[in-house]
Amino acid sequence: MNHYTQMQLFKSDFLNCEAQNASPSEEEFICKSLSDFEIIKRYDMVVIDQSLTLTRNQNKSYLALINITFTYKGAKSPQAIRTEVEQEIVGFARLKKNYGKVLIRPETIEDKIVELFDHADIDFSEEPDFSKKYYVFASDEVCFRKNVTPSFLQAIAKQDFFEIEILGELLLIKVSQVYTPEVGKAISECILQINNGFH
Repeated sequence: MNHYTQMQLFKSDFLNCEAQNASPSEEEFICKSLSDFEIIKRYDMVVIDQSLTLTRNQNKSYLALINITFTYKGAKSPQAIRTEVEQEIVGFARLKKNYGKVLIRPETIEDKIVELFDHADIDFSEEPDFSKKYYVFASDEVCFRKNVTPSFLQAIAKQDFFEIEILGELLLIKVSQVYTPEVGKAISECILQINNGFH
């Protein structure tokens, strides 16, 4: 089954929102905005293959199937440089509040060790499921704590593999995995809950 067919079938799964192909102007907006995110800049090249607009409560969120090109050196032979192309799916939304610059990613053992000496990670005692899964850095912790809601954190905590970057009012969710409908569904459910009119 090709990716186009997968995305079309995937689109039919949205029973609680309107899903349609993004318009050319929406796709241009997504493309321009993506280039500002650090988690996208780490790739050599990113091209949007297909994109969907998801509308709920008159709020628009987007899913984009992207072709990413990246280069890496072999562990055993650093001179061996390889270039790979993969397809991933990302979620994108314009939020109702300005969160500043925020990075949310799965917490690692290394993060937990560093946390013993340097308390850069932002934890939420009222949302322990979220805090035990994710490392959070915000350029303005006061702004982030003031604007974030429990349902925002709960939407993310349902999974443990999201990478999320927020630049002011723009939010990007991605997963460092090759596209599958299951990954796409997880991202879409999260972005719809985050962008349902309350954030």
